[in-house]
Amino acid sequence: MASALFAGIASTPAPASASGDEETIFDPGTAILAEGVDARVRDLLEMNAIGADVVRVVVPWRSIAPTPNAHNRPQDFDASDPADYPDGAFAGLDQTVRGARVLGMGVLMTPSAPIPDWAGATGNSTVDEPIPSEYQAFVEALGRRYSGSYGRDATHFPGCPLLLCPSPSDHSPIPRVNRWAMWNEPNIGVFLGPQFKNGHPYSPILYRRLYLAGRDGLADSGHRSDQVLIGETATSGGRTGINPLDFARGLFCMDSRFGPDHPCDPLQASGFAHHPYGYSTPPQLLSPNRNLIDLANLSRLNRLMARAYEVGATSSMLDVYITEFGVLSRPHPVGFSPIRQATDMAAAEYLAWRNPDVAAFGQYLLRDDPPQNAIVFTSGLRYADNSPKPLRRSFPLTLLVRRISRGSVHLWGHARPAGGRVHASVWIKRTGRSPVFLRAVRTDSQGYFEFDAPFRRGLRWGARSLLDDGRTLQGPFLPSIRFRLPH
Repeated sequence: MASALFAGIASTPAPASASGDEETIFDPGTAILAEGVDARVRDLLEMNAIGADVVRVVVPWRSIAPTPNAHNRPQDFDASDPADYPDGAFAGLDQTVRGARVLGMGVLMTPSAPIPDWAGATGNSTVDEPIPSEYQAFVEALGRRYSGSYGRDATHFPGCPLLLCPSPSDHSPIPRVNRWAMWNEPNIGVFLGPQFKNGHPYSPILYRRLYLAGRDGLADSGHRSDQVLIGETATSGGRTGINPLDFARGLFCMDSRFGPDHPCDPLQASGFAHHPYGYSTPPQLLSPNRNLIDLANLSRLNRLMARAYEVGATSSMLDVYITEFGVLSRPHPVGFSPIRQATDMAAAEYLAWRNPDVAAFGQYLLRDDPPQNAIVFTSGLRYADNSPKPLRRSFPLTLLVRRISRGSVHLWGHARPAGGRVHASVWIKRTGRSPVFLRAVRTDSQGYFEFDAPFRRGLRWGARSLLDDGRTLQGPFLPSIRFRLPH
């Protein structure tokens, strides 16, 4: 079967990815920290099966801290000592870190809001005026716990699978985390406040202090050489926040002409993290809101990073890490059809892959938020009831079919779980008819392929790939789309 399937394999030049070995970061949402053991195992196994390289975990400070509603920090509480935190506070996090490590995935840990009341200067807010020294202590506690030499790995209890909990005789330490990002979406008031003071942007100044404090906390806990991302900015500032370019300028002490505004020491970071959602605008199209930094105009953020390094605001040229992204599907009010979600996600990844200064592509949500949540995202690979969308099949084997002329299309694909060169095949299909084999290809060393083919109206295209471990990936049949590539 396999030999017949790939008998017509063509000699296809390996695509030269501008981003090189772009990694996949998967953010399942903070639900993974709160759900039960069986669900946590299920989610980690699924993320691994579909080709995630790194699991992003936003750590809500308030959910781990003692007496989070208190105005004052508890007496005799050492916030930098993980042993001083409430029993079980780290259980979900420990198990997520261990499970990812066992499966060969990295962990990107993002200590963030909401904050305990006592950790803010106001003493009565979950986001306002976080005290940098308190944040430093919290990050140090995380760094000490996930140093690779702390304590015993995840307390064993009956019924806990070995993927998440060690056997009673296993006294190995908790696994190490060596990837970090400071705060989630600090340019919007939902996560950090106040955004303005006396009519002037304030959150970039506050975030700079928090970022430096967090780095000191990592250094104090033995993580001085780890990967540390700065930014984690939302796609726009919304109505009350600060747009990402303005936020980055303030963070890097740059003026409106992108020159030095006032003397600041250069910031050291491993990259700038951003969440380039388009929301109601497909990712391959420019949004009417020019202040929104999405995938279609991400090069504006790349240019700012180059300029920041040029003027000495950063100690190195920072690549952009897309640590959170997704395309909303129905029933969200501005969501797309399930097939369109899969098609637009392919376009989004293609744009990120073409950008030479993008180091990672991130997906937010494995499963849609429950409809009763205050904020509902429907960017998951599955609906809230766990039933799969077409995106669940297309994410591991992404295929984009882009119209490039009246009579031709450009096909680009990524066999994400491949881990090397694999065979893939592309099929075409008309409504009501059986699929017809179009072409067989061999991916490059990162699992990518691309080629041109004739265009015919009414066709849909689908891809299959046979992995070395015997699994077969089968993506859905998707329509072609037409869009201009950004400069």
